[in-house]
Amino acid sequence: MIRRPPRSTPKPSSAASDVYKRQLKELPRFWSLSLNEYMEKSNMPTGWQWISNIGYGDIAPMLGIAVLASVTFMCYFVLLFQFIKRGVKTFALIVSIELLLILLSASNLVQVTH
Repeated sequence: MIRRPPRSTPKPSSAASDVYKRQLKELPRFWSLSLNEYMEKSNMPTGWQWISNIGYGDIAPMLGIAVLASVTFMCYFVLLFQFIKRGVKTFALIVSIELLLILLSASNLVQVTH
C-alpha cells in the first residue's frame, strides 16, 4: 500500500512528501502484476484487514462495496424466508446455496486464484 506523509507535515516539500511522490512514480509498475504479486509488493491488507485502513482514500471505496454486499445478503435472507413460507422448495434451495457462497467468500475460507 502506498504510504502517505504524516498529516503534521508542515510543508509540501518535506522529506515525507518526497517519499510520497517517489511512491507515486513507482505506481505504474504495479499495474501489470498479477493479483498475488500486487498484494505482496504493495503491502495491501487481505481479508477483513482492509477495515484498519479505511481512512485512506484508496481504501474508502471498499466500504461502499461492503455495504452493497451486506444489502445483497439481507435481500437473499428475506427471499429465503418468503420462499420457505410459500413452500417453493426449489427457489429456497437456490437462495440457500447463494447465501452459503456469499458467507464462504466473505469469510475468506475459499480463495480462488487464476
